[in-house]
Formats: sequence, C-alpha cells, structure tokens
Amino acid sequence: MPLFETMLKMQALELTQQIRRSHYGFELRKNKVLFFPVPNTDGMVCVDYILKSDKYSNSIRHNTINNVSNFPIKSHLTYSDINMPGRNWIQRFTLALTK
Repeated sequence: MPLFETMLKMQALELTQQIRRSHYGFELRKNKVLFFPVPNTDGMVCVDYILKSDKYSNSIRHNTINNVSNFPIKSHLTYSDINMPGRNWIQRFTLALTK
C-alpha cells in the first residue's frame, strides 16, 4: 500500500477520534435545547431546522433530490429537481443500458 494511503487513514482516524471524543452535544426537552457541556462564554447559537410536514414540500428549493433515499415516493420527479451528480448518474446508467 502506498505511503499516502497510510497517511490518509491515519488522518481520518485522528479526525474521527477527535470528533467522537469531543463530548459536545445537545438534547431536546420540552421545547428547550440543552447543551452539554454547558458553554462558559456568552454567545449566540444558530439553529437550522425543518418541520416534518415541510420535509418534501416544494417551498424548500435548496433541498433537491440527490440520492434515491431522498426521493419522496408520493411526488412527481422532474429532471430539473435533480442535481448535477444525479444527472450524471442517470446519463451513465442510460448509456450502460443501451450498450
């Protein structure tokens, strides 16, 4: 195995250990967000969220379908809603089927 692959694996392992062992997290309790450990500085927290009822609505345009698991079963899929990697996959799959 080349040396760069070993270095990449070592870096990935160190990064995952750093993230998993950071012990930072949050918990939702009765419409309140609890952070742990408790921050020791004053500051703002920005939170992005989405309602379950709006998960597949067309009002959220930045949430395009890029994977089969993201596809809402009950809606109609249009080609313009698929991002570039998805379009490339469709083109390669069509070429493979025609061969």
